[in-house]
Amino acid sequence: MIVEALKCLGNLAYNSVKVQSICSGNETLDGIVRRLRMHPDANLPHPIKYFDVRLLFLISALSADVR
Repeated sequence: MIVEALKCLGNLAYNSVKVQSICSGNETLDGIVRRLRMHPDANLPHPIKYFDVRLLFLISALSADVR
């Protein structure tokens, strides 16, 4: 269920400037980074890590405010 939500959010961030600005304005990116730092071992499934990193990349690549 988390993976599907991350897929949807990634697609929204890729296609919508408004979603990019919302994600950069609230604490979405901070939350993703915290989750990745808290679970450096195998506790967090790889698909979740993959889509977390994908979402971080999309927002940082497409939003000048985040860069």
